[in-house]
Amino acid sequence: MTYQVFARKWRPQKFADVAGHQTVLRALQHALRTEQLHHAYLLTGTRGVGKTTLARLIAKSVNCEQGISEEPCGVCQTCQDIAAGICVDVLEIDAASRTKVEDTRELLDNVIYAPTRARFKIYIIDEVHMLSTHSFNALLKTLEEPPAHVKFLLATTDPQRLPMTILSRCLQFHLKTLPVSIIVQKIQDILQQEQIVFEAGALDVIAESAQGSLRDALSLLEQVCAEGQGQVLLENTYALLGRLDPNVCLDLLGALQHQDVYAACQKIREWADQDVDFDAMLQMLMHAIHDLVCLQLAPKMLDNHPKLSVYQQMVRVWTPQQLQLMYQIVLNGRKDLPFASSGQLGFEMVVLRMLAFGEKILPNPPLGKEGVVERENVVVVGQILPNPPLEKEGIEARENVVVVEKTLPSPPLEKKGVETRENVVVVGQILPNPPLEKEGIEARENVVVVEKTLPSPPLEKKGVETRENVVVVEKILPSPPLEKEGAGGGVDWAVLLPQLGLQGVTYALAAQCVIKEHSENKIVLALLPKHAVMWNVHQAKVLVEALTKYFKKPYHVDVKVENHQIITPAAQLSAEKVAEQQAVMAELKDDPHIQTMLKTFDVTLDPQSVIVK
Repeated sequence: MTYQVFARKWRPQKFADVAGHQTVLRALQHALRTEQLHHAYLLTGTRGVGKTTLARLIAKSVNCEQGISEEPCGVCQTCQDIAAGICVDVLEIDAASRTKVEDTRELLDNVIYAPTRARFKIYIIDEVHMLSTHSFNALLKTLEEPPAHVKFLLATTDPQRLPMTILSRCLQFHLKTLPVSIIVQKIQDILQQEQIVFEAGALDVIAESAQGSLRDALSLLEQVCAEGQGQVLLENTYALLGRLDPNVCLDLLGALQHQDVYAACQKIREWADQDVDFDAMLQMLMHAIHDLVCLQLAPKMLDNHPKLSVYQQMVRVWTPQQLQLMYQIVLNGRKDLPFASSGQLGFEMVVLRMLAFGEKILPNPPLGKEGVVERENVVVVGQILPNPPLEKEGIEARENVVVVEKTLPSPPLEKKGVETRENVVVVGQILPNPPLEKEGIEARENVVVVEKTLPSPPLEKKGVETRENVVVVEKILPSPPLEKEGAGGGVDWAVLLPQLGLQGVTYALAAQCVIKEHSENKIVLALLPKHAVMWNVHQAKVLVEALTKYFKKPYHVDVKVENHQIITPAAQLSAEKVAEQQAVMAELKDDPHIQTMLKTFDVTLDPQSVIVK
């Protein structure tokens, strides 16, 4: 009797036998049940997940002599021929060996002919991404509008290589990799029906090594059976796959726990003598570290774990930050392993890196010494003060460890020329004859008060506002008279304009004007040509109403477009803001607290962070 490999012998013959892919199966069974069949299906996924198997099941379901059904009978001649791969109306084509456009044209020449015996002529094209560009172009029209008796079933492991014109003409189903639990259950059922003795632990190792592919799992299963002379044993599985018992990772973690470099390297050399797969060992180490992290942060996840007692002893040694760093080192070590001169050296460097970046561990730490905290053989030393005032402002006691925060000196409240206002230090400068009306300066008994803001000014402070780490200093404007000598008949437009209550575009355009003439009830403005396109009747009406309301009598406004050399209010305000910002920047740079912050944190003062209103 001819021997048949497990992957072929136990290929599913009905949808109920397919392992996993329940979402895809429900969609296909519904289409078959309602006979809403697409003319082209595209099955994608990694190797060995069931693409060709599903294609054959679809072909069997639509061609069963009992009628289109989600459960083909499997006993009629058509079903048996499709299962045996000898049905003349179901053509399985390997695209990798028929990439030429001539092969595709030959295929398409036969599409027009009706099937010989079956209901539909089925074309199963495996690894369709291997077709050439010319072959895809030749297939396009037929794939979009094939004859009613033709169905295309395409399968590929690399759908990204398919042209969008092909993808848009197909109904696509993606077959995901199978979970370990489903693979274990499937191969366990097969072994029970084959009456093969097996150990449960060996099935877990085989399923993990298959990486989501059931066909790979069945191939590995046959190798292990041959190695164990008809039995699936854990020891033979480890030897065949180049793996070791996961408990050896616990021995390595124990050496890391005690900072025993020699013991760790000795174990690695013993593994090298057994020709183990060091990439698989790194994966096992990642799983062990993952379990330790879960035990620290979510202990209930490991309630039924077989190594729970051992993990509970280890987890007390490492902090969560250390375990996260160890996991990252192992993860990056897997990426670097192919570039190492050998797997052994690459693995050793990963272990040595974990030792190099680990927290210093002392064998016998002092348990009760002031300023020392015990953390399971780990000593954390804080700043120790002889007599720390625990209640002093800026100093906090944390389990015999004194944390000192940086504090600013408190200025004397009664000192002449110095005043505190809710975290704002006000320094007075004594001048002989202070300018009482100078912009931004306040006179207080021959003392000029200049306010300086600290890094966190109060939100309610008048004239100071915080806006996402930006200090906004309001400019204090006096109330100057409206009259000014010069053009415009004695009226200062820059002073008058802010008092008119204008907003938006009207205010912006008025700020770009200067007064040419001014009489008792009329004002003539000159507007620069580059802004003339914005001026219209509506803007003029709003300006007339504002002037009439301000002067309390009818007013007429005439705006002329012409060039002028007089500085507009907008230009004047812009220049004042630049000067004010430069003055504030100079003041901030001279502030001792700001200088301390710049030196302490090694930062610079961004001029854009200071906004002058």
